[in-house]
Parts: sequence; C-alpha cells; structure tokens
Amino acid sequence: MRPVVDEELTDLLLLGQLSQNGGSDVCILHGDQPSDRIHQLSAWLRGLDPDARVVTSRVDAEGQPPVVKLAASARFDLVLDISVAPGWRRRIKTLVPLVRARGCVVSERAEPGDGARSFLQRLSTNDPGRPRLADVIGSTSLGANWLRVDVAHNSLIKVFEHEVDSLRGHSKVNDAAVVVPAEPWVSRGVTRGNDEVRAASLPTTFAGFDLRLHTYNEVWCLLQSAVVADGIALPESFRRSYAGIYSNAQLESLTQRAALPPPRPERRLAGTYLHLDNEWRGQFGHNLLEQVSKTWAWSEAVARHPDVLALVTARRHVPVAEWELQLLHAAGIPRSRITVAREPVVVERLLTATGGYYLPDRAHPALVDLYGRMAQRLSTSPDPGRSYPGRLFFSRKPGRRRGCMNGERVEAVFSDHGFEVVYPEDHSLATQMSMVRACTTFAGFAGSGMYHLALTAGGPPKQVIAITARTYVEYVESVFSALYGHELWMVWCDDVIINDRSVVQSDYRFGPDDEIYLREVLNGLYGNSAHPSAE
Repeated sequence: MRPVVDEELTDLLLLGQLSQNGGSDVCILHGDQPSDRIHQLSAWLRGLDPDARVVTSRVDAEGQPPVVKLAASARFDLVLDISVAPGWRRRIKTLVPLVRARGCVVSERAEPGDGARSFLQRLSTNDPGRPRLADVIGSTSLGANWLRVDVAHNSLIKVFEHEVDSLRGHSKVNDAAVVVPAEPWVSRGVTRGNDEVRAASLPTTFAGFDLRLHTYNEVWCLLQSAVVADGIALPESFRRSYAGIYSNAQLESLTQRAALPPPRPERRLAGTYLHLDNEWRGQFGHNLLEQVSKTWAWSEAVARHPDVLALVTARRHVPVAEWELQLLHAAGIPRSRITVAREPVVVERLLTATGGYYLPDRAHPALVDLYGRMAQRLSTSPDPGRSYPGRLFFSRKPGRRRGCMNGERVEAVFSDHGFEVVYPEDHSLATQMSMVRACTTFAGFAGSGMYHLALTAGGPPKQVIAITARTYVEYVESVFSALYGHELWMVWCDDVIINDRSVVQSDYRFGPDDEIYLREVLNGLYGNSAHPSAE
C-alpha cells in the first residue's frame, strides 16, 4: 500500500504556489479509499496551510466528479484526485475548469503504464478539431505515482437546466422555484407523410418538465442570451442543451462543460428584470418559440416584484423590430416595461424563466393558454370587414435557408386546388395571424413561416400540410399539430446541398413522386377538379 503522503506528491504539490497569502481552497476527490487516508491527507494539507479550506467529494459510478455542485461552492487552488477510478482522462478534463488560475490538478495514477505521458501532451496541445482546453493549461508534470496539470487561466463551468438544483448555495443564486409543475401529455393530432416509417416515428407521447422561475443577483447578461455568474455559465445561455448542443455564440467553448470567461461588462442595471432574451433573437421562429414561450412568467414576476421590467438584448446587426414588440405586447408585457440592452450589462436582480418550448420537440401544455391569449390579441384585424381564405399556403421567397429550389412548382399545385399563395412578410403581423386563424387548411414550406401554427391555440383543429427537406429535424409542425389536435401531412423532399451549408440547412427539390403524393392528399381533401373555389 502506498503511503498517505510520499516524496513525489510533496514535490508535485508545491502548495505555497497555490495561495501566496494562505487560505487555499482545496478539494480532495476520492472513491472508495479508507476514510483514514482522506482524513490524514486533509490534516497534512492543513498543516502546510493552516488557513486552507478543504472539502472532500466522491466520484460517481463512472468515476466522474459532481462538477456543478463543486462549481457552485468554490473555485479551487488545488484538486487532489486520489480516486484512482476509471475514466481518469475525462475526469482530468472536467477538473481543470474547476481550478482557478495559478492552481493545479494533481491526480494519483493507477499504474505507470497508463498512457499518461501521451495524454498530457495532447491535453496541452491545441490541435485542429480538438477541444480548446489547452487555452487554459500551463505546464504539466508526470511522476511514477502522480501527475500534475497547472492551470494558467480561469474557466466558466456550463450548467444546464436539469442541473439547476445543484446550484443552490452559489453566492449569486437566490431562488429556483417551480411555478408550473411538469405535465406529460399525449398527442391529440394525427401525422401522415410520404415517408410512412418516418411519420410513424414522430413522437406521440411527450415527457413533462417543470416551468421554473429563477432569481439571480449581480449577474452578467451578455448579448444573445448568455448569462454568467462567478465562474458559472447559467442554463439560460444554452437554448438547445436538451438536444445535446452545449454552446452559445457569445461564449468560447473549451469543452462541452467549460468556456472561456468574457470580460466583465462596464454598464450596470439597477433594479429587477425578467430575462426574455434568445440567442437568435430577431428571427421569427426563434422569437415565437424560444423567447415568447418564457413570457408565462411575466404575471408571476410582477406579483413578486411589481416594478419588474423585461430585458432583451439587441444583437449588433439585428435591432429590435416592431413585430417583436408586438409579440411581447400580445403576451401581456407593455412596451413601456421593455428594456433593450445594446451591450453586455451587470444586472442587480435577474429573473429567468424556463421556456415553454425547446427545440426540437419539448413543449409544455401551458403554451395552449399562453399562445391562445396572444392569438386573440394579435388577430384583431385592422379591417373588420375583410374576409380571409379558407385554404392558405405560406410560401418562401428565393434565397432563404432550407429553400425549395423549385418552389414555384409547389405553389402551382396548391393554386390548382384553390389555395391562396401568400408571402407572410408582405403582411402585418396582425394580418398574418388573422389569415392563419381563419383558414381551415394551412400549408407551406416547413420552418418559421409555419410556426404560426403555435398561435392556432384555442381554435378548431385544422388540416396542415408541410413541405420540407428529408434532413429537417425540428418537428415543430408535428408538435403543435399534436398539441392542438390538427391533422398533419408531411411531404419530405430530397436534399440538395448548396456550397458549404450544413446538411440540416440544405436546400431541397420537390420531385415527381412528391408531387404525386401531394396531389393525392389534396384530391382526397377537395376532389380532383383543376380549379375548385377556395373555401
């Protein structure tokens, strides 16, 4: 059995380097080691630094530390890993961001031939295509029984919504209250498509998730919804964490769990604000689904803080548009209480709300009431005597992402069956809502134009037809059809990759087989007469 403290460990630690004035923060990470060894190590460390604050933590079954819990309590000058557990390479990558600049990770080796030398070399080298953790690593040392990684720069730990309870105890986290409990639900609609296997694979049962209201103090609000507090990138920064995407355009990622800290904002906002921002604010689909779906919390925020304001940020090249203010107003937020930050700010008290919709397919039933109320406010026509078509096709102008390369052919098929072809951006938001609410059949190219489906809440079920690429994986049309009881037909077309666009953003072509299927659907609904009258 190795001694509790050997000469090599003493040489590697160099504890005086960790805190010049004493009072080091130290974490001993252990597995199933005898408690006597852990106590002896703690006593030895305190002997070297009488003011040291020593905490102990156990790795989990996969050999990994409770990273969020540790990050919420402190940043460490030393993490001493004596767990000798499997997954040590991943564990060291996780531990490095928990250490503040000029600190270190010291890890006990299970055996000399574990490949540690080549691992340390890769860890401190920024190879193309590899995580950028090397940006915060200084030197590394390797002994027979221990290895050491020196940390040169601070990091942010990324925390995701399902981990927020582990943040309790963080100095900037004031409250995290469940306001609307989880409510699983079952589809009320029917989805069909020209790919029967894929149509059958779309979800029909949906897991519930809580809608929470979080309260933070003195946090940094960056642009594009990034929110930072004392070494933590808060859950509000990561709009797609449930889909396995752990990034934000304002944060430079080091690993899936860590990012480089941004500069401290120069401007401070006093008072209380409800954070209603979005990483891609200014794009209709993202606004309606990911931003507006947080506004369920406005009434709760006002009840707790009557003087609360709403906070959004203006991306540098995307100012806040009139239609965005109209959406927030329809959600019950007066324009006079909307604050637009055009630069990063420190906020005295920030309330944040769980979104009611997370791409691709997480929706809370509370959206039915929220979007229903919004639709009623938005669809009041400025021309009460105007009539709207019963068959409506929302088209897309050329040049957009995920475009149909022969969209005019699609428009012609729908025109043959009495649909009015409309480009939604040519009409006011109120007129768009009035048209969508009034029609009995709503069709279009899948994407933001058809996300108007969200605002059909509270109305009678519709027939819905969406044309899209086979790589389209957002499923928004099918989720809202399931939530509201619509009957949906999906027409998936072959992709055409253009330039360097990702597969998900690829254009597509409406093919002969797709047209045969679509005409069969339309003929089944309306008959096969060439130009029937629109309803």
